[in-house]
Amino acid sequence: MAPPGTLPYTKANKETAAENNRQARKARATNADENVPLIQWPICSRQYRAKIGLISHCAHTDKGRPDQGFR
Repeated sequence: MAPPGTLPYTKANKETAAENNRQARKARATNADENVPLIQWPICSRQYRAKIGLISHCAHTDKGRPDQGFR
């Protein structure tokens, strides 16, 4: 018998706990994107979550400035 205050080990309890953990991970993943500050490129007013996106954009358009090392 299980000690008082604890649930006995069952497959249903394990599956329920796993589903709760999955839902918690999904909630953290979707909320993480909301807190990231956006980088705005002043020439075309596009916004990027990561600096690599801005660098790639500058490398593939004529609006990049070679003196800043973006090309």
